[in-house]
Amino acid sequence: MFFVYAIVRFLLQALALKFSVSLIGQPGVQNNYTQALTTSAILGVLSLLCGCIPVFGWLLYLGLWCAVVMNTYKLSFTRSVGVAIIQTLIAFGLLKLLVLINILPAATSL
Repeated sequence: MFFVYAIVRFLLQALALKFSVSLIGQPGVQNNYTQALTTSAILGVLSLLCGCIPVFGWLLYLGLWCAVVMNTYKLSFTRSVGVAIIQTLIAFGLLKLLVLINILPAATSL
């Protein structure tokens, strides 16, 4: 059952990334769900790799996250930080909605 929840959370993160880029991103930038899924997969792998670095792995991940989002969606640094904040809020809201309608268990977190 954990695998199903992990897949649902991955899809939620990709959906939140797509919505946040459409809110903050530049007009005319290609922003489809397939690109958001690919970017989320790359960021997930980077998260696993940076998680193996003891002290500064989280800082390295933040820099890599901004670099990947900036490069993929052609954003400035400040817009990529805005995308990160909006993505977190959207993903949190979607996750709470799925918990509220009993699709995910209450113990599920980001």
